[in-house]
Amino acid sequence: MDLQKACDILGITKENFTIKSVKKAYYQKALETHPDKCNGIIQSPSFNEVQDAYAFLTEYNQTIFDESEDTKDTNYSTFLSSFISSTIGIDVKADDIAKTLVNITAGCEDTTIRMFSEMNRHDAVKLYNYLEQYAGVFGFNGEIMIKLKKIVDNKLGNDVFVNLKPTLSNVLKNDIFKLETDDDTYCIPLWHDELEYDLEDKSLIVSINPVLPDNITIDEDNNLHIKELIHISDVFGQDEYEIDLMCKTLKVNVREILLKPKQSVCFSNQGIARINTKNMFSVSRIGHIFVHITLVL
Repeated sequence: MDLQKACDILGITKENFTIKSVKKAYYQKALETHPDKCNGIIQSPSFNEVQDAYAFLTEYNQTIFDESEDTKDTNYSTFLSSFISSTIGIDVKADDIAKTLVNITAGCEDTTIRMFSEMNRHDAVKLYNYLEQYAGVFGFNGEIMIKLKKIVDNKLGNDVFVNLKPTLSNVLKNDIFKLETDDDTYCIPLWHDELEYDLEDKSLIVSINPVLPDNITIDEDNNLHIKELIHISDVFGQDEYEIDLMCKTLKVNVREILLKPKQSVCFSNQGIARINTKNMFSVSRIGHIFVHITLVL
């Protein structure tokens, strides 16, 4: 095991090597490959490889990890609670909400309803959005998500919940969406993930979930990550390799591409505006774009 291999297994890069990114990637990969979910189906990477990769990265730089955290518990519910906590910021316990979530896949609808009814409105909405986003990781089917949506709608009561799904171009161009309601018109900066407006007798909650290509993700700091498969024949004799993002084109200097299978190129301050909680329309700080290259013959 080496640094590059460990990062590849967890799907992270050395350029984005932080406590949060490593732990989040570890919990997600552990959920995807856990024996309790896979039912004997061989996964690549395997659950043990995910464990080894995380152990290597922990030992590689112990100074950036919280050594008091117990990561030896390999129960599925423990990974589930840790993943939700690291992703959403909602404090959940393995023997409480996470166990209930595990039961969802077994059809335990009563416990699911009870779980959501005990959560406050804000956390319920936020949890639902992430359950929808990571339905494949948790193994939830469409029927379950429809029922959870109804529960959340009932919890909102008079509150208005709007789910916007902008394109990658909308986000990269710092577009502002004009949202018209019965009460007023609101300008929604599409590079945010969630906004809440307090009205006279209710709240307007706007959730923003960009529709992205399968090879593109946005991390918690609004950095853009692109997985790009490049054939050597496509760059041989060329000066630049272009990546079309519809509203802009990234040009990778071919001379910077090394003859190794995995590598990353960073386009600093050329991505999505970072979220400013004091001024939601500010675009003074721009995130990075990381291109994660897989070089093949």
